[in-house]
Amino acid sequence: DDLSTSAMMLQKCEECSNHQALYVCPRCSFRSCSLACCVAHKKRTKCNGKRIIATENNAYLSLSRMNDNTLKQDYHFL
Repeated sequence: DDLSTSAMMLQKCEECSNHQALYVCPRCSFRSCSLACCVAHKKRTKCNGKRIIATENNAYLSLSRMNDNTLKQDYHFL
């Protein structure tokens, strides 16, 4: 797990590409370096930054509706 942490620390901010990414958006896994870049990301993409939580109504997600973000969320949950 140290390798994945190290790899994340080497990634650049996806908004400005000038600094090392320090934060990850809980909703879309967008990597940013600062509050300013986080706010810019939210404005540009209309992301609300809130983690998607499964409820009884949508606890089951069919394979056709799965994507990289839902897979990451499941992986981190486990």
